[in-house]
Amino acid sequence: MEPLHKQATELLFLERDRIADGPLVVLGDQDADDAEQLHYELDPHTVRFYVRYFSDLQNYRERDLHADAAWSPAKDPEVQTVVVFLSREKDVTELRVAAAVQAFPNLKEIFLVGHNKLGAKSIHKRFAKQFDEVDKITSARHSALVRLAKPRPAASTAIDEAWRTWTLRIDGKEQTIYDLPGVFSRGELDRGSELLIQALGANEQSRVLDLGAGSGVLSLAYAQRVPNAELTLVDHDAMAVASAQKNLEAAGLTARAKAIFGDVESVRGQRYDLVISNPPFHAGSEMTTATAEKWFKAIQGLLHRGGELILVANQHLPYATPLQESFADVQTIEEDSRYRVWRARKPR
Repeated sequence: MEPLHKQATELLFLERDRIADGPLVVLGDQDADDAEQLHYELDPHTVRFYVRYFSDLQNYRERDLHADAAWSPAKDPEVQTVVVFLSREKDVTELRVAAAVQAFPNLKEIFLVGHNKLGAKSIHKRFAKQFDEVDKITSARHSALVRLAKPRPAASTAIDEAWRTWTLRIDGKEQTIYDLPGVFSRGELDRGSELLIQALGANEQSRVLDLGAGSGVLSLAYAQRVPNAELTLVDHDAMAVASAQKNLEAAGLTARAKAIFGDVESVRGQRYDLVISNPPFHAGSEMTTATAEKWFKAIQGLLHRGGELILVANQHLPYATPLQESFADVQTIEEDSRYRVWRARKPR
């Protein structure tokens, strides 16, 4: 979660009278407490929030906020005003603006709000070619509020330009990969995933879970090697899930592979022969192994007897002990100077 959003939210409170009456859509990744306060401060507006991450969606809905998680809002001709919170990733902000223009045909204005550290000072330069009106409303709380109005044709086509394509080469075959801004290892195969793909060469399991799937490159590689495998891809990031779904469709895999927006709890009760993962180890700017350790405990219950977890991790991450606490047989099966591929087996 981006802590700088709190100050931007406070600035929006100060200028709430500038927001016209009617339904309001808010795109961003605010803390749920800030979003709840914004919901009440903007009364009597009907506020609909679009967030990116599964945990945020759960937190918003626990507070009875009208929220969805999607990289692009549902089309709605009644929406005339949108608020976009700046993301630390500038191309994510640009994608959200483009998605708003495409989704709301009667859109009159977009309010961009964010902390100066998130690029508030460069908004005019970034959007001057897409909108006739780019007006700075005010600055306070180390943040800025900017109004965009009268979108040009370039604003409508920007959403298509947000997709990046690159080529994945596996065993001499090529696959075009599509991914959206903010997705892990966008535009290239990261070395950790490459090492894990190498380690998967001898595996031929039929039911496979790709946990933290990102754009789906691990599943695409596995599906190419094991034509009869059924794959389930899970990720907590709506942009990653949209990217994975597009890649499954492009590869003709939708009959035997599906992408799910959720977390490890979303597949509770299912059983798999193999789980593959390149688990995250950052929460914001903090390094943590908490997510991976939670996954290890849950995965043990998701595997058939004799099933395997194969994961890749940076060499410095202390995964040996938590893996051994959940699995009887833990081995290193591939490594280089930066990464290690672990295999953990469930006893038969």
